[in-house]
Amino acid sequence: MDTIAGQWAQHQLIDTNHNNTPVATFNFPKNWKATGQVNWKYENISQPVTVYSVAYNPNGVEWVEMLPIESFYWLQPSYGFEQPGSFKFGQFFLQPMPPEEAMARWIVPRFRGNRQSLQVKQIQQLPQLAQQLKIPVQQVPLYGVMAKIEYMENGNPIEEEIYGVMVVQPGIPSYGAGGTIVQTNWGFMRLFCFRAERGKLEQTKPVCWQIMQSIQVNPAWEQQVCTPIMQQIQQQFQQYLQAGYDQINAATQMSKMISAQNNSFLQRQEQKRNDDWNAYQQKKQQDAQAYGNYTKEEAFGDALMGQEAYNDPYYQYGSKHSGYNQYVWTNGQGEYQYSNDANFNPNIGGTQNWSLMEKKNIGG
Repeated sequence: MDTIAGQWAQHQLIDTNHNNTPVATFNFPKNWKATGQVNWKYENISQPVTVYSVAYNPNGVEWVEMLPIESFYWLQPSYGFEQPGSFKFGQFFLQPMPPEEAMARWIVPRFRGNRQSLQVKQIQQLPQLAQQLKIPVQQVPLYGVMAKIEYMENGNPIEEEIYGVMVVQPGIPSYGAGGTIVQTNWGFMRLFCFRAERGKLEQTKPVCWQIMQSIQVNPAWEQQVCTPIMQQIQQQFQQYLQAGYDQINAATQMSKMISAQNNSFLQRQEQKRNDDWNAYQQKKQQDAQAYGNYTKEEAFGDALMGQEAYNDPYYQYGSKHSGYNQYVWTNGQGEYQYSNDANFNPNIGGTQNWSLMEKKNIGG
């Protein structure tokens, strides 16, 4: 959800799984667009929630991307039962390493490894990054790091800087028949990227930093939603372990229990939202039939749902699509193709007849 004041708009990230609770806000230029999502996976014991968002210039390649937390764990001694890079309970199994090496060996390949002509131009530590982002002082050191990369995308030469704040927690020992095992948890508690056309990133960075430094997390979501759920997950997981379940079964059973506890409430909320939305859509369709145009009220409702209305040549009242794409094509069979590339045309080399749709304007 976005609100606009002056030259800047504000985007609000919503936790749709928990009563549409606001998670965080950030500001972005009003001629840009912003989107994001909050996802819960209860079986990921260590990191059950991921938050992702991006603000971007729809008429260019500039963007600010806020990536989810990357969390790792390492066991000593390691008996070879788990392979480096394997994923379990919300963490990757990976040995701790210096921040520059972690950025080069893991972060860049993971998030940008598929880019054409990818080159890592520079990696350096940024000792003041955590302070610059106003991250509260931790009991353990925080390591800031930045990687500058270049690549090609849709024929455009791109320059990008990937920033991360890394933390390494002290090892946690556990004792059993096989002896003592120490688990070290580490990872990136903050990851984000600035991107622009090659040679133009420096002039774009002041806006990028304004976006990043405007982030405000909702304390009510942390206190009333996030913290209680994570405590519940950890408590139930420990109970299953003590009851003699192995770790995989414990995680599965715990996930089912928490899901069952939330399902009834969430289903009622979802049903109410669907009923309200269907009633709203029906009324707007009736209004559109009566007045023959796209109303301000309908446009406002579409904005709340993160979608845009199009004049669809195959449907009398048009169609609606999420994602805020510049170009949407239809083949009249309920299939659509989306693109932000002005040169993209699905009719070229295709076997179907695609038509480019126009966005609806209020009153039109």
